[in-house]
Amino acid sequence: MASQRLIDRVPTPSPEAKKVKVLFLGMSRTAIKEAMKKPEYKSYHMSEVFWNFRRGHFAYWHEALRAKYQGQGKWYGPTEFEKLLANFDAISDIPCIMFIDELLQTYPDAKVILTNRDIDSWLFSMERSFYTILGWRTWPLLAIFDRPMFHHYYPMLRIVMNQWTHGDFFSRPSLRQGFEDHYAHVRAVVPPERLLEFDIRKDGWKELCGFLGDEIPTRENDDGKREEEPFPNINDGASVVGLHAKLYWWRAGTIAVKMAGGVGAAGVAAGAIWWARRFTR
Repeated sequence: MASQRLIDRVPTPSPEAKKVKVLFLGMSRTAIKEAMKKPEYKSYHMSEVFWNFRRGHFAYWHEALRAKYQGQGKWYGPTEFEKLLANFDAISDIPCIMFIDELLQTYPDAKVILTNRDIDSWLFSMERSFYTILGWRTWPLLAIFDRPMFHHYYPMLRIVMNQWTHGDFFSRPSLRQGFEDHYAHVRAVVPPERLLEFDIRKDGWKELCGFLGDEIPTRENDDGKREEEPFPNINDGASVVGLHAKLYWWRAGTIAVKMAGGVGAAGVAAGAIWWARRFTR
């Protein structure tokens, strides 16, 4: 008898639970997560995996990625994704975008937005984010000790990058091809009437809200008049690396304190944070 998967222990959501209505299937580093807060969508992004790490979200997504891309266990389908994404009405970014066909099957009425950017600027952003983060030399060691988070996150990132590069992890030409293949696949499987091609270089509220049927967000200006909200774009490569570094230092310090058993905990934590910072530069 097959062993029970981690996701099988998660209760089935109630019929009243919010369901996903919008799938942002553009590659990571093209998402418009902050913009979705204005029309008041609750969006599942990689940041939600971090927020929910104590609830096992890293472990569930790692399980899903291993099943699909490494042949380890049963693939996730509608039942599993409805558990993971209950009460969210939009998704974007990894790990979700690694499951295009499964999410289209799970949410057949969802609208699909394919966020686009110039491929050369995307590759530069990947250099400043994914490749920089994965280049930190102490990842394997922290992954051993930090079971709830980095034990899963580090191999998850490697699975994603191996898939995007067709197994040639450090090949930038392969990564370029992976980008093109991803977009070609979305265009091939999503009917045109359900798909919005959104160019983050020039499109804004008009295109996004028009497709979703939402009102364009406005704010009051200094003259007391209503004006269109600026379209947000704060998820730059440098900020992503900075956030990861802070999480890395925090987890290194937490693990060090636990291992020290409370004896000299402050000194051990400080030493662990120094060590982590030294090797995340």
